[in-house]
Amino acid sequence: MIIKHTIRDLISKINWEAFFIEWKFHKRFASIANLQGCDVVRASWLTDFEEKDRAKASEAMQLLKEAYRILQQLDKEYEITTLHKSTPALPAKLQELVALEPAYVPYTLMVAAADPEIDLLYENDEHNRKIVQSITNRLVEAGIVASREQIDENLHSFAIDPRTRKPDLWKQLDELLDFKKIGVSISKDGDLLPLSAQCAIIM
Repeated sequence: MIIKHTIRDLISKINWEAFFIEWKFHKRFASIANLQGCDVVRASWLTDFEEKDRAKASEAMQLLKEAYRILQQLDKEYEITTLHKSTPALPAKLQELVALEPAYVPYTLMVAAADPEIDLLYENDEHNRKIVQSITNRLVEAGIVASREQIDENLHSFAIDPRTRKPDLWKQLDELLDFKKIGVSISKDGDLLPLSAQCAIIM
């Protein structure tokens, strides 16, 4: 089954701690993303930090502003797509590849990705390109969460790190899910494409 999510619907599910950690900020700076209100509220947030940390906090505030600008841009043209399929039990080979303990319970396999055209944005602007890639990764994670909640909000998802470069694992999942249905493929080097593509097992 294929589920499509708009960018605006996923913003509330973004893992901002993971976003800021990817940019080498301590996770405490991610609290800026939870603030609602005017510049006075944000200024108050800034002064809550010790003076030695305020420059870094100011950088985090600026990064969030840039991330929201990118989100607004992405929301105009792109979406996040998930593809999932339920199975009464994991095939033995797949169970071995993901190192899960044998369990005879139903599983849902999922692959998710953003539109591949996003990979081409800001090719000549390293800073904005990195923001696009990191925010898109968080959106795809949010898409997996949103789709999981539609299937059954009581289930848990086991995300598979796309950087594992396990071609055998991707091939096993591809055989079961048929990645091309949502434009996902496996490169010759064993990477998932587009860059935002991620897989998960829901149980």
